[in-house]
This record gives sequence, C-alpha cells and structure tokens, in this order.
Amino acid sequence: MKAMVCKAFGPVDSLSFEEVPAPTCGPGQVRVAVKVAGCNFPDILQVEGKYQFKPALPFSPGSELSGVVKAVGPEVTGLLPGDRVMAFTLHGAFAEEVVADAACVVPMPTGMDFGPAAALLLTYGTADHALRDRAAVTGADTVLVLGAAGGIGRAIAQTVVDHGACVVVTDLNRRDVEQLAERLNQRAGRRLLSGALLPHIKGIRPQDALQRATHHHRDRTFFDKPFEHVTEHRGLPSGLS
Repeated sequence: MKAMVCKAFGPVDSLSFEEVPAPTCGPGQVRVAVKVAGCNFPDILQVEGKYQFKPALPFSPGSELSGVVKAVGPEVTGLLPGDRVMAFTLHGAFAEEVVADAACVVPMPTGMDFGPAAALLLTYGTADHALRDRAAVTGADTVLVLGAAGGIGRAIAQTVVDHGACVVVTDLNRRDVEQLAERLNQRAGRRLLSGALLPHIKGIRPQDALQRATHHHRDRTFFDKPFEHVTEHRGLPSGLS
C-alpha cells in the first residue's frame, strides 16, 4: 500500500510517499481502508519531533481518519467489514490502510460524509474534554474563546452553545469571527454570544482587552493556553484547550 513516511524528525516537506507493507490487525484491533485523513497541529509536531511522545522511526503520521472497515481482529464486537467508520489513532492515518484499537473506532452516522467525519474526533473530542471534564461548564457560564476561527476554537464555541451557555468568540480576523458569531447565534436560535477583535489593538494591553470583553460577566471561563499568563492575576480562571 502507499503511505506518507517520516524517516527522520524534521520539516513536513521531508516526508516521502512510498510503498509500505499493509498492516495486520491483532486482538481488539480493526483495519480500516482510509478514505479521508484529518491533518492537525499535533501531526506536524510529531513529524518535527516536538510532540510529547516520539513514534519509533520510520512511521506514518496522521491521527484521525474516516474510512471503511476491511478486517477485524479477534475479540472485536460491534464492527464488521464494510462498515463506514471514523477513527482515532496515535499515528498512521496518512496511508491507504491503518490499524486502530476497536475502542477508538466509531461507526459514522447515517448521511455523514467522509470529509467531516475525518475532522470530528480530535477537535470536538478536545473541546468536549476541556468543557465537560476540566471546566465543568454549565448554562450559567460565559466562555471566552481566543482564536475562535481555528478548528479547536470553532469546536469549543459550538459545544458551548449546545450547552446553552454564553460564548464570546474572538480572533484577529474580524470577518471570520463575525461570521462565526452569526452562525452560532443561528445555531442557538437566540442571541447567546458576541464577537470581538482581541487583543492586538495598538495602545491596549491584552489584559485590558480581555477585561473589556467580559466585564459584565461575573462567572468567566477562558480558553487559550498560550494566554494563560494574561489572566493569572486578573480573576479569570483558564481552561485547558
């Protein structure tokens, strides 16, 4: 089968497209013919050798995908060859076939296309973990999302709206954040949120911009790990994005 291969840690343009042996699935595993693979920032970090763990070389990057089940290993239940699925794997999705643990393989909903399915698990799984497990967001909260036009930002904003909470979406691109705010208000069926351009306005400190965006909310949750230092003395608890 064909696969993108990383032979040495470095820039992504050092990857090669090669013929490699097809994987086999063992107990509790599923072999999937990949239709679409998502590309995320952690995939780039893995290739560069900067991620929190380093796969053994050589390896194929890619951590989420959608496709069709080709084979199932012993002890696998609920999945059969021919099933349309989306899956998460630590690496290996940038290939024609990949093996994943059955626990990380999910049947695709009826009517869902392979493209959206391949971009669902990592971003929305991260958003759900951050909101539900780390921040315990409820309908009474207001969530400020920086960089809301990106994949994780959009997923967090949409998930906040589905929780019935208020969200302030921000991004350096005014057009993107205004369009996102409008779509989220339509999704909610009522006006739950506002859009803002933060924080790089000449003469305004990021701390003051954040306070300006959320001054009328007493209970506040904030998602953007790189800006954690902005809030640690301002009474704004930070969530893990």
